[in-house]
Formats: sequence, C-alpha cells, structure tokens
Amino acid sequence: MVFHTGSLRALLEMGVFHALPVDGTGLTAVALAQALQVDRQLIGEYTEESDLPAKNHNLTCVFSVIYLDPQVQDLFKLIVDEYLPAGVKFHNFFRSEGLQDPVEAKNCPYTFAHCTGGKDMWDYIAQYPDRFRVFNNALYAQSTSATWPVTLYPFNKVLSSLPTSENAPLVVDVGGGKGQALRVIRKLSGDVKGRFILQDRPEVLDDITHELPGIEKQPYDIFCPQTISGARTYFIRRVLHDWPEACIRSLKNLASAITNENVQRIVISEKILPAKGVDAVSTWINLADMTLTGAERTMKQWESMLAAAGLCISEVYTVSGATDAAIEAVLK
Repeated sequence: MVFHTGSLRALLEMGVFHALPVDGTGLTAVALAQALQVDRQLIGEYTEESDLPAKNHNLTCVFSVIYLDPQVQDLFKLIVDEYLPAGVKFHNFFRSEGLQDPVEAKNCPYTFAHCTGGKDMWDYIAQYPDRFRVFNNALYAQSTSATWPVTLYPFNKVLSSLPTSENAPLVVDVGGGKGQALRVIRKLSGDVKGRFILQDRPEVLDDITHELPGIEKQPYDIFCPQTISGARTYFIRRVLHDWPEACIRSLKNLASAITNENVQRIVISEKILPAKGVDAVSTWINLADMTLTGAERTMKQWESMLAAAGLCISEVYTVSGATDAAIEAVLK
C-alpha cells in the first residue's frame, strides 16, 4: 500500500496524469517518457506499481482522470506529503518521547517526522509557500465539499430573534480559512442586519483570491485575546480538533469577548464521537489529528473542555447517522 501510494504521488509529480489523453486512447510508455523528458524505465516501474490501466499497450487515464482535479491533487498531496510521514513514524516518536498522548504542538508526530527545528506545524509550513498553498487549498477543498454541517445550526432563527444593527458585529468566523463557511452562514442569515467578519492567520487571508462580498477579513491568532467584542455569534469550525487542551485558551478568549450573555453565544462546528463504536472514517481522522496533537472528542470531553473555559453547552444540533454537530455554548 505504501509503495502503491508513493508511486501515484511520483506520477502526479512527473505530470503523467496531465499528459495522458482524456479520451482514453492513451500513450505508450516510450511516448509518455519523451513528452515528459523522464526515463522510460522509471515510467514503467511506477505505472506498474500504481496499476495505471493500459489499452493495447498504451497507458490510459480511465481511472486516474480524478487526479486532474486541482482540489483532489492538493488533498492527495496533503495526505502523502504532510500526514503520511508523521503516521509511519508514530512508533519512532513514541519510542523517543514516551508512550503518552502528544500535547505539545512543537513536539508531536508531525514535528518529529518533518524535523521542524522547534517550530509547530503552522509556523514550519508557512516557510514553504508551495506546501502552504497546497495545505490551505486542501483544507478549503475538504471544507467546501461538505458544508452541510454548517447548516445544522439555525442561524436565521436565532439571529433574527436578537437585537442587531447595521454596524454591529453579527457573526465572527474564528479560524475560518478562506471564508467557505461564513459565505454559507451569511446566506442562511437572510436579511438580518450586522457585520460578518472572517478571522484567520495573515498568510491564510493573503492566500484568498476569490471575492467575499459582504464579509470583512481580519488577521487573528486564536491564542490571542479576541479583538471583536459583542458579536452575536462567534463561530469556530474544524479548528479545535487540531489542538489538545491548549484550545481551552482559545475558548477563554472567546468567552471574554461576550459582554452580554443574554444575546451572545459561541457555536462550535465539530464532530462528537460516540463513547463506543467509533466508525472507521472518524478513527482515521482522529489519527490524522493526533499527528498535530489534536483529537476528535466525545460529548463528555466537549463538556469538560468548555467548562474549563467558563462555558457550558446550551444546545446541540445533530443529524441521524453522522457524527458532525453544532454545539452552542454560553457563559456558565
């Protein structure tokens, strides 16, 4: 499996999938090697290992056409280039650091595997523009492909019942990436008055190339004091699972921005794992989170973490058959 995945990654890097005709006619390995200026033997070795289909001795892209999608490319690169090296060195990390759950962002399976020199993943990968672009695009692709969890929370019903004004902050999307969720929230909110503010690291906001009408962008570090106080809703999606108990600091920052507990709340869009019988996909995601010291959480763990930040759960919105949830939290 490792060599199969590695061969696909090598073929992607060579440009093989883009060079093959999409009409299924294919190219011979010799013609492909000449077109890409790579060794003929190398093409043969990698295509055999990756099971690239052949027709009349021509290599075709019948199944590999999926890799022509830029978002799929970046997701695949993220998994192979960033997460896989950490995953295959789990045993080395735990042998070196001890058999305990990693909790230090600068000393975790990812930083161990990539030799980050004392930097956490975020600061380390920001040094490499191409890798950072892939990382950011992959997260954007993953998020936009499944925006339905954002709709679990009744934004219009809740926000329209609260006093608002044109210039007051309505929704602050904390760590909101390229604004994929906030665009959905703005649409769901209908004609409710107020400002929609997207917060994330400066390099993430700088990487946004599309228009975000009606949305303000503001650089922000989740571990710093919240700069927008009084917002009706602080929304944070797919962020807290990247951090261990340190994310309590982030939640405390949000809690301190609540000036009127009667009309303000925090909405967390994350998974809630069952206490027993976790499905395979959630388990895989949990292991990926662990490379960065993060974790998916059970209801009991969410309650405990929120309580440590001075918050309590007021409502939980879920859908049958899925672990995704919207957790509404207010001051205790």
